[in-house]
Amino acid sequence: MAEPHSAHDSTAFVHALSEQLRNAGVPLWRLRFALMTMHPEVLWRSVFWRADEGASVIDQAHRRLEDPFYTESPVAAVRKSGESLRVRLLPGELPYALCRELREQGGTDFYAQALPFSNGQVGYITYVTQDPNGFSEATLGLLETVRPFLARRIELESAYYATSALLEVYLGKNAARRVLAGQFQRGGGELFDAVIWFSDVRGFTQLSDGTEPGRVIEILAISTPWQERSRITGVRCSSSSATPCWRSFRWPTIRAARAAGR
Repeated sequence: MAEPHSAHDSTAFVHALSEQLRNAGVPLWRLRFALMTMHPEVLWRSVFWRADEGASVIDQAHRRLEDPFYTESPVAAVRKSGESLRVRLLPGELPYALCRELREQGGTDFYAQALPFSNGQVGYITYVTQDPNGFSEATLGLLETVRPFLARRIELESAYYATSALLEVYLGKNAARRVLAGQFQRGGGELFDAVIWFSDVRGFTQLSDGTEPGRVIEILAISTPWQERSRITGVRCSSSSATPCWRSFRWPTIRAARAAGR
């Protein structure tokens, strides 16, 4: 719990947490929790740890809430009820597709907890073991004891992630990095080579006069392909305004500039 936050490694905390739990005698094979956010495209960031694979992260889109794999999952159940849920991964019928997958991979016991945050959001954490005897009552008692402390710590991790993610969306990665580093005093700045793109929408006045406002916003929301292309090519977008009026891009290489242009 005392592991300091790492702004550069989103898996540092899950590594430290899994190590502490294993040192405390928890036969942990797989651990997963979510970093809640307020990102316009991302619902939350799933943070995974497996004893045989290490840590990884996956950003879940808002449409995840409509996916039957989620709506009929133990995670959805604990987030709705607020109660912990245990599923012994024994032979026979299991209530959740996730649990059936875990059993096929060698899991023997699954334990999920809701993590209520002070802002009203509800996160979660899940534990899986491959121990033939599953989780002991003492282990489950330990996990329940640390749950409120874990909720506060993951809420803080979520806040860090939400702040950085929102800044990257609306300022771009380069500007967000500088703001988070405290480099936002008046008169400060940074010199770099950039390409500035300015464009207009042909016939926009006529379009906006004869089109429903919601549809106009959908048409203007063409920044996503540029942002995706920027991530693929390594281009750093310094601005991400809501309308496609202008962008400035910081090109790491000439090859990246040409690739994005295509």
